[in-house]
Amino acid sequence: MRVAGLVNDTIGTLAGGRYLNNDVAAAVILGTGTNAAYVERAHAIHKSGEMVINMEWGNFWSSHLPVTVYDQALDRDSLNPGEQIFKKIISGMYLGDIVRRVLCKMAEEAGFFGDIVPPKLRTRFILRTPGMSAMHHDTSLDLRVVGSKLKDIFGISDTSLETRRVVVELCNIVATRGARLSAAGILGILKKMGKDGQGRREAEDCYSRGWRII
Repeated sequence: MRVAGLVNDTIGTLAGGRYLNNDVAAAVILGTGTNAAYVERAHAIHKSGEMVINMEWGNFWSSHLPVTVYDQALDRDSLNPGEQIFKKIISGMYLGDIVRRVLCKMAEEAGFFGDIVPPKLRTRFILRTPGMSAMHHDTSLDLRVVGSKLKDIFGISDTSLETRRVVVELCNIVATRGARLSAAGILGILKKMGKDGQGRREAEDCYSRGWRII
């Protein structure tokens, strides 16, 4: 076997999309981790006139990011404090633990789950993002999935419907923030490429033919 090149998943996603459709302009990974890459014009490269920019956007930081005390606590407890802040507020590795930290604070300061704080609420990463997502998407009238997850993951039994509704709303807040920040990052790429929808034809080309988001 001959290895022609070694690339990360983001570049590989862009290369794969570009191979199938030359109009593909960027790739965004939104999973356990997150990253983005896009095709930039590079007039100094005479062979193609373009080059791929691997953004490593998980490292992005700005004072305008809506970082909460829960995000700050998660960052302090992480293996790389002060780094990859954008990744820590939008990627699947961390969203569940953000929800857990908020629930723990509510239990400690407001008795959200009763007089005693459930011990497992203090266990980092015990709530994974798939569990959070299952609660977020629970559409049953009695929110039975939420009740089941709270019991199975945290050992919290006999929760009221109102408690479950609050948990769903919390999951929605954290998920929506992640989605909006991800969308803002994608729009930033579009603006950098001059394809942010200012012209109708341009916008149709970029969205309907160019984007692969995985």
